[in-house]
Amino acid sequence: MNKKVLVNFANLGREDYRKSQLRLIKSFVDNKWDGDYLIRSTDSYVDEYAGVKIKLGSLPVTKKYGVSYNHAECSYGFKCYIIQEAIEAGYTKIIWCDSTIVNVRNLDPLFDIAAKQGFVSFNNLGHPLKFWISDIAQERLGITNAQLETMEQAMACVMIFDIEHPAGKKLFEDWMAKCRDGVSFQMESGSKKPGYRGHRGDQPIISALAALAGIPLLPYGYLVYQPHDTTLEYGSAYYFINKCVDCL
Repeated sequence: MNKKVLVNFANLGREDYRKSQLRLIKSFVDNKWDGDYLIRSTDSYVDEYAGVKIKLGSLPVTKKYGVSYNHAECSYGFKCYIIQEAIEAGYTKIIWCDSTIVNVRNLDPLFDIAAKQGFVSFNNLGHPLKFWISDIAQERLGITNAQLETMEQAMACVMIFDIEHPAGKKLFEDWMAKCRDGVSFQMESGSKKPGYRGHRGDQPIISALAALAGIPLLPYGYLVYQPHDTTLEYGSAYYFINKCVDCL
């Protein structure tokens, strides 16, 4: 079977992510993605788009875990569960993309990096981890303030896990364990650290775990937000653009 798969979940939430989910699918199809698709939605407009099936009616979850998985109870935990679902289906090279992501070029070089280090994500430039992780999550991870000072925050809108690499397998398992502990992903958790701006659910946890594992993040510029796709101040060799839901 194909080892590679794109995974995504989207619904009508804070914005209508169902629309941008279709744009995400089209961008992968247009760039001749050679992997499979595992696409979920509770309430999509359609059940197929650009030849790709969208499984409707349920959140991505393997019920045997017997834990909460909805967004209110585990912030962005659905990412962990849809990746787990892909692993259980036999996929070992798994890319998660938020629905706001647009793929613009062949992804083989990124999967080559993932094969060497187990995981790929991108530096959230200007947003170091120390401002975006709760005290209780930091404590659960066993991170000192001195360690935290050196840690970058990932942009968890795109992540590649290579489960065939021991570091990638362990990173995912550690992230899933924190997803299931009832505490680490909770966005309402606070902090007494100076400059704290808020806990970001799954993102600070994968950032910290990658840092603890010694897995470097790729620079901002491999993935860009608008308007950097047109100003090109971080270069033109980006693989992804994170666009607003209604942007063309």
